[in-house]
Amino acid sequence: MEKDIRTKHGKLIGKLDELAGILSIKDGNKITFIEIPPDGLNLSYTAGDGITEKIHIEFEKSNHQVA
Repeated sequence: MEKDIRTKHGKLIGKLDELAGILSIKDGNKITFIEIPPDGLNLSYTAGDGITEKIHIEFEKSNHQVA
């Protein structure tokens, strides 16, 4: 299941794969994948208008195991 990750002002940063704990960020034709560590991830996001916003992404791995 994917969840949109947005800034406080609603700008889309990327999508979080909630099962794998991976954030995917698309920039033009390039896609960057970032694994979210257990203590979360701090990012500074600068949009095209030059405004920088700081965000914190948390991901809690479930205890579910895939057989």
